[in-house]
Amino acid sequence: MWAGESIYLLPYALRRDYRTTLIDVLELPGEAALGAIYSAFGALSLVAYLAGGWLADRVSPRVLLTWSLLVTAGGGGFLATLPSTPAQLYALFGLWSISTILTFWAPLVKVTRAWGGEAAQGRAFGLLDGGRGLVAAAVASIGLQIFALRGGGAAGLRAVILLYTAACLIGAFATWRTIPGEPPRRTSESRVSGGLIEVLKRPRVWLLGGIVFCAYSAYYGTFYFAGYAEVGHGAD
Repeated sequence: MWAGESIYLLPYALRRDYRTTLIDVLELPGEAALGAIYSAFGALSLVAYLAGGWLADRVSPRVLLTWSLLVTAGGGGFLATLPSTPAQLYALFGLWSISTILTFWAPLVKVTRAWGGEAAQGRAFGLLDGGRGLVAAAVASIGLQIFALRGGGAAGLRAVILLYTAACLIGAFATWRTIPGEPPRRTSESRVSGGLIEVLKRPRVWLLGGIVFCAYSAYYGTFYFAGYAEVGHGAD
């Protein structure tokens, strides 16, 4: 639960909660510049999602998850220097598309599914997402207090970035200690390709995909609430 949320604090929570500060401190020209960075991040993540399952069948989930958290934390350390050139930010978010999606998401799902067994899949994934929400609320609340105590601005943003980086490092340590280092069970290429085609033929798969797409579209819309309150209504 901790690892499943802490890794997404840096690429997502900063934008959600500190959007205007992020633009000002990183000296971005405006909303469009930040949007372009996240558009590139999203495009790379799409490819990473497609390849992530293939990779999870060939490398131990323990190794992938720990590596992902460590690399994401390393990116947080770099972001704490407050780079101000677009090329550096594009490179950073490109790295995060690898560490948070390609090498992380599929192994996380695989480990959760194995933990749930045959009879407790709903419970396992419910605990994962419910726990992620709890971690997000707790760490974000602590980050907000730190941001306020440091007076906001560059100092406050750097402190929050370091907090989120520390959360990733804790997640990496806990993941390595708790997840068994079992070798992956490889599936033949012909079986994978055949199974993929069979899955794509099922209408319910497209229906579920549409539901997830709509749900996340609404969810990501809430990322603009903080900036709207600040710019539109003068909230601090």
